[in-house]
Amino acid sequence: MATPYSNIYKRFLAKIDDMTLANMTQADAEARMYDYLLAAISNFYVCKTNLNDRDDALQQFNQTLSGIEEDILATLMVIEWLSPYINSLMVVKQKMTGDFKLTSQAQHLHELQMLREATKRDVEDKIARYTYKYGDFA
Repeated sequence: MATPYSNIYKRFLAKIDDMTLANMTQADAEARMYDYLLAAISNFYVCKTNLNDRDDALQQFNQTLSGIEEDILATLMVIEWLSPYINSLMVVKQKMTGDFKLTSQAQHLHELQMLREATKRDVEDKIARYTYKYGDFA
């Protein structure tokens, strides 16, 4: 059995609120999510299922992913989705004076950084539980 990328995309979209992504054409949104998915795959290096066994033309993994594998990939995609927002605000911060700390952008940057760190901790916990449950310790 195969797992369509759309399964992971749906889980990812349920975790975020992004009007920019929502206003894109379906093809553009899927292209953006595909980029996030590729990054997520490279960060889920302990996956029991071979994530490189996929058919990009058919937009699917050639194997059936478990629910936890789909969720881990979707959560890793959230981290990738957050990074450009944080990086663009970091550039603004570097160009401004010390008053940046008083602006709402500084607070927004701080909140995004905290969200990314919380998401990283969440996915690390999921991966640890996944590895404990499915890992080969022999």
